[in-house]
Amino acid sequence: MDTHIYGDYHGRFTQERHPVNKAWANAENGLAWLLDMSWEEFDNFNQAALPEYLDLLVEDLVSINPDARILIDGGINNPTLIAEVISPQQIICLSRPKRSSTEIWSENEERSSMKDFIFQLQNPEKAWQNFLKFDTLITETMIRESQENNISVCSRSEAEKVDEFAKKIATRLGIR
Repeated sequence: MDTHIYGDYHGRFTQERHPVNKAWANAENGLAWLLDMSWEEFDNFNQAALPEYLDLLVEDLVSINPDARILIDGGINNPTLIAEVISPQQIICLSRPKRSSTEIWSENEERSSMKDFIFQLQNPEKAWQNFLKFDTLITETMIRESQENNISVCSRSEAEKVDEFAKKIATRLGIR
């Protein structure tokens, strides 16, 4: 979802159907615009933006087999909203407990490049701290809302290999 939300969806946002995201897309610097928000403003933005993302996702899903399994990674910050349109039994919230946002965003080159990007903004240290704060609060929101909506939370330990974690997720989804 992140690839779509930060990429091709920007060209598909319309004022009529996606006013919240159109405002973001039209900002002089969308990342700075978001990171200048308070947490409350950022959370409100995400709750208003999510239905607009789903509008575009539905357009994309029309062309795939209706029985296909879909993995959506990123971009969905409020599982409560998703649970209104997808059965909670079909959703799993992935978690990496005991990992700080700072650790997660510096664990590999792909993720650490986000810090480089943010440090090109005005007030880079403040923007980076807001980014880490928002990331932490997004994670807390996702876990809390998942628990409130009976969405399975699947945690990966530091020692757990990716293929082991994938098997655990498949089992919870009833795929294996």
